[in-house]
Amino acid sequence: MRPYRTQEIKLRLVRSRRATFTVNRSGHVAKAFADLSHEPRESLWGVFLNGANEVVCLDRLSTGTINSSLADPAEVIRSALLVASTRIILVHAHPSGLPTPSPQDRITTQDIVNAAALFKIQVLDHVIIGSHGRYYSFADEGALPKPDSSVGPS
Repeated sequence: MRPYRTQEIKLRLVRSRRATFTVNRSGHVAKAFADLSHEPRESLWGVFLNGANEVVCLDRLSTGTINSSLADPAEVIRSALLVASTRIILVHAHPSGLPTPSPQDRITTQDIVNAAALFKIQVLDHVIIGSHGRYYSFADEGALPKPDSSVGPS
């Protein structure tokens, strides 16, 4: 029987010295991600922000099928923690071109909001990109869920 060897893995975050980009409107997010409307499958992206709403990272969190994105809240939180993000904006597109949230979109958003609350990370919005510049913003529509009362800090 051969002994197992453990390898050490080192992860280092490299920060750009470029000008910062601040996000303060859902329309800015929708415009920046408009090209997602041309993709044949749903993909969920995270826009990770610091306390000043400056973008610290953009990350494709999952790629799904033509009508669903397979989002795991643990992956979202892992990415946020790796880049020391305190705020998240979720973004995905519907290949159908219709930005109306599905019941699964609402469930996924609630699950991610609950997971983020455990780490004192705030989900600011979930923007769904449609075709022809249309989009749906959970925050703008007053539909962004609050963390369940049994989850996270009060």
